[in-house]
Amino acid sequence: MEGFDWYPQLVFSPDFNTYTTHANDHTLILWDATTGKQINTLVGFVSQIWGTAFSHDGKYLATSDEQGNVILWDANTGEKVRELSINFVGISSVTFTQDSKIVGIASGNNDKGILILFDVETGERLQRIICGGWCSKIAFSPNGQIMAWDLLALGGRNSIVLQDVTTGKRIHSLPGQAPSTAFTFSPDGKMIAASDRIGTIILWDVASGQQISTFDHISRKAGIESGEECPFASAFSPDGRVLATGYEKGSVVLWDVVTTNLIYAFRGNSPDLNNPILSIAFSLDGTVLASTYKQNSGMLWELSNSLISTPPPTTQTPSVVLLDVSGSYPVTNAIPSRYTADEYSFSVDAGTHLVELNTDDNTNTCHLVWQIRPSSADPNSPASWFGDSNFPGLLSITQTGEYVISVVRVRHSNECQVFTYTLRVAKP
Repeated sequence: MEGFDWYPQLVFSPDFNTYTTHANDHTLILWDATTGKQINTLVGFVSQIWGTAFSHDGKYLATSDEQGNVILWDANTGEKVRELSINFVGISSVTFTQDSKIVGIASGNNDKGILILFDVETGERLQRIICGGWCSKIAFSPNGQIMAWDLLALGGRNSIVLQDVTTGKRIHSLPGQAPSTAFTFSPDGKMIAASDRIGTIILWDVASGQQISTFDHISRKAGIESGEECPFASAFSPDGRVLATGYEKGSVVLWDVVTTNLIYAFRGNSPDLNNPILSIAFSLDGTVLASTYKQNSGMLWELSNSLISTPPPTTQTPSVVLLDVSGSYPVTNAIPSRYTADEYSFSVDAGTHLVELNTDDNTNTCHLVWQIRPSSADPNSPASWFGDSNFPGLLSITQTGEYVISVVRVRHSNECQVFTYTLRVAKP
């Protein structure tokens, strides 16, 4: 198989000081994330590398390949520690517990998926679990006592299974409408956030197996381009107050866990629009977010303390209003998924600003988003910022100048009637 690039090929170490890349030549390279210099090259792979994971203490590096071989490496010296006996092809996930004592392997192979747990220090096999269907991902609770894995069983039944690591006993089965794309435990282990292929994000209570809350659909709440509805990766901030999700066209969204409100949405420098974010993680202090794509690409996002600790202001009276306009939409039976109605130019100083787009349409049928780009940019180029109607968004301008803000309809329906909107950009 040439270039099976649907799995992350770039993986950051827990401290973000090192990252790995691998290609079709059956080698894995370790790089210094600060200098960009090559640290080490791991060789001896017999087939295409599929999965890579660092242990949380940074001591080990686990790799899996196309033929089902799993190897533990010394992450500092690059020496092979041991090979783990799997005898099963199609390994799609390699994950360590937070204490770095157990490594879990998920192997989804049609309807005969298995999960295997190994003792990291001895290589002893601790558990071998038959999934009873396709299982491709595995996650451990912070205390290492519970593992979660996805199940796509015969007949199309989708669920996330919570299982006791020591006994192998199933604790809960969390039902889903569509196959799971990402799930992660909160730092205290009390919740698990799960997303699926239709864009649903649900918070579950681990102890009871009951649903806590559901995040609004991404196309309604984040105002991201049509089609970017499927989150492939998720992670909690260290304090558990923020959930980050990474999407199929490179966007990252930060959510308030308590209110389920959107905190911030921003675009990544993905090489193309078919390069989804496949893994995402916060630094230990919560000020840096790492995201990785396929094709050996990744990014470190620097987050301000205010951004990740509190939601954007919603009721604060602005001191300076930069733009205050209104417009309307006519009745339309248009079929296209996008239609730009109005554009407004305004001057703005560098700093953080508040954008509000409100409409009297409450049906979510004729949904609007705002998009901003520099006036000097190509009118057909992608906007630099996105935001949702009926929800205020923070706009961080790094360079003083002229900008254009567009009001865009992202949903069309025969039910769309005349409605008005108001748009305001202000400095809080």
